[in-house]
Parts: sequence; C-alpha cells; structure tokens
Amino acid sequence: MPRRYWVLIAIVAIFLILVLYVLIARPTLVLPTVTVAVPQSSPLNAYQRQANINELNLRLRSDGKAFIVGDGQELGQIQYTPRTLSNALNLAQRMSLTPDTIRNIRLFPLVFPGLASHLLTTGMTAYYVLPLEITVRFIPA
Repeated sequence: MPRRYWVLIAIVAIFLILVLYVLIARPTLVLPTVTVAVPQSSPLNAYQRQANINELNLRLRSDGKAFIVGDGQELGQIQYTPRTLSNALNLAQRMSLTPDTIRNIRLFPLVFPGLASHLLTTGMTAYYVLPLEITVRFIPA
C-alpha cells in the first residue's frame, strides 16, 4: 500500500477516536468568565445586599444545569431542558438587565433574521454533543 493510504487511515482513525471520546466522556469546555455590573435598582443587587454576598456567580452549563454560587458557596441549582430554557432566560433578563438593554437585545432578530436559527443549531449541538460552561460574575455597579 502506498504511504498516502496509511496517512489517510491514520487521520480517519484519529478522527473516530476523537468523536468517540466526545460522545462517551462528554468533556465540558469552560469558557472565560463574564463580569456584569448590576445596577443599584436591580432586584439581584437587592438580593446581594440582603444576603450579605460580596460576589455572586452564575455557572451555566449547556448540558442542562445552572449553579448559583455566592462567595464560593453554592446557593442553588437549576436544571433545565431546551424547552424550559426560554423561561430561565426571561427570568435572568428581568433580574439582571435594565429595560433599555432588553429593548436593544430584542432588535437583533429583526436586524439579523438568520441569527435565531444559527443560535438554535449551536445551542442544540452544545446541549446534546459537547457541553459548554460559562461563569457570569455579578458585581454591584
């Protein structure tokens, strides 16, 4: 057999091993932390003051789990499915974003009509195939 076939067989074998690893082990890719300044008028800021929490983090995993962590201690856990994700996003918007920001975000589907379908495809891939984890750190503004 020529050397070219051996290289092709090796590439296919490596690709199959990587696909099997992703499907069996389901490793989580951790994305960089996002810091959000919470306005003083936000209910989330009031909760932080009432619970005497200096740093509030939300660890969101694309495989259906979200953890609320305050000062390094887990305060709660939420499990979701792709169907219930929109309810969780609406709740998060009301808790952390100002009305002006929410109004500006709602303009994106009108300006970029294909964005929703691309986000849905990416979200389903992240939910079923390769889970992602992102941490959102809330600090007072």
